[in-house]
Amino acid sequence: MRCTPLSSERQNVISKTDKATWLWDVSAKKAGTVTLSVTVTAYYRDSDTVLLEQPPTTAHVEVAAPPGDRFAWVTQAWRWISDAITSLGGLAVSLTGVITLAVIVGRRMSPATGPEPGNDNTDADSNTPP
Repeated sequence: MRCTPLSSERQNVISKTDKATWLWDVSAKKAGTVTLSVTVTAYYRDSDTVLLEQPPTTAHVEVAAPPGDRFAWVTQAWRWISDAITSLGGLAVSLTGVITLAVIVGRRMSPATGPEPGNDNTDADSNTPP
């Protein structure tokens, strides 16, 4: 079993109305019954002088499906594939936006082109006498 504290080990309780809360992340390595024991000790101020220590409180907990069971790799693989698809979709949308912007800017910055010589439809020779 693994037990990681999520809160401070020592917490100040000065008056009767003060409260303290302790949190742990507990996980089992295999299915079965797990025994959890907690001992509460009261110290004088910030010293190591013990004012009161309660006998351990014990609880028996049944673990039905511990993390890392034989099908956990399927869930992890699905999450990885799903994240990859989401990331690739976001990249495709971003890339499309950049390409579209480049095309628009390229069209606006290209020089204006007139009709090609010899293919103009103007009647330039109409002003010359026959």
